[in-house]
Amino acid sequence: MIGTRVVTSVLNAALANDRRQLTRGLGQRYEVMRASIKRWPVGGPIQGPLQVLSDLILKYGIGADDVVELIASMPDKELEIVNNREMPTSRCSTCCR
Repeated sequence: MIGTRVVTSVLNAALANDRRQLTRGLGQRYEVMRASIKRWPVGGPIQGPLQVLSDLILKYGIGADDVVELIASMPDKELEIVNNREMPTSRCSTCCR
């Protein structure tokens, strides 16, 4: 799990220098205010494209009947994050029967 290794290595490096960092700003600085919160229930790499799609739908009033085909592609680098994961799929065909 790439994400777990990255978080662990960053945390270990920070703690090696100064363990007080864990409580610095406690009660004054709230990290949740600096966090990115997913707007869509999908993997991170597709968040941006979904936002653009949502904006286009709202701006131009696009409806389901207006769409014949939708093709989405992702750079290979982004696919490394989500490809061949052990987590279950979230496709509607598997959860909305």
